[in-house]
Amino acid sequence: MNWNRAKTILILLLLGVNVILGGVWFNRVEQVRSQEAYALEALCDLLLQNGLTATPKQIPGTTAFAYAAKRSAAAERTVAEALLGEFPEATRSSFQNDRGAVEFRSQAHVAMELQSVGLSDLLDALGVTEAPDGNVYTQTVRGLPVWDCQMTVSPLGDSGLSVSGRRILGDILPVKASECFSAGYCLLSLTANWERTGILESCELGLITSPLSSDVTQLIPRWRFVISGEVFYWPDV
Repeated sequence: MNWNRAKTILILLLLGVNVILGGVWFNRVEQVRSQEAYALEALCDLLLQNGLTATPKQIPGTTAFAYAAKRSAAAERTVAEALLGEFPEATRSSFQNDRGAVEFRSQAHVAMELQSVGLSDLLDALGVTEAPDGNVYTQTVRGLPVWDCQMTVSPLGDSGLSVSGRRILGDILPVKASECFSAGYCLLSLTANWERTGILESCELGLITSPLSSDVTQLIPRWRFVISGEVFYWPDV
């Protein structure tokens, strides 16, 4: 038997099978894309009947997870030490010396009055990497904005800083598969019973906080829609 010829035939057969399987896979992918495109077009038609003008490109298929953050006394003390150094006066959540005062409260609330502390030192101590909107920093978790975790940094005196708002510290862990409905479903739900018209300007997935206890905060996926200049968060629960 000519083994070289047999090997060549076998290789050609395997290549042929791979080509056929690749063609089948490609056709299925194209069918799914066509079905998704049709579904988005139908969705936009339904939204238009509800009074909302939108295009398929504006409605992403993004999904997300819910997270939980447990308040960390160690993380809070680390931040206070980075900003104030040593402090003779301290409780579990309040720290003070001649450089200023730092206070942490439940559900990620924070208040600070700092003397001679630069903005870059403050941001490094808090682990802030987000760009501000003016003087407001919106926290992000796993690349998603936390809509109601915003921290305002303002000048205090000649060289100080005043900080107020919310900033989650410590570990943030996924707790379960996302219960976030799709953007299309939420838009249909939002516009089902309203008696107005509008144009969808933007559609973005983010998170909002929900207290589980005094020391544990849950972060739940929510869509943020801007419709004719008005902002809606949905599902509205």
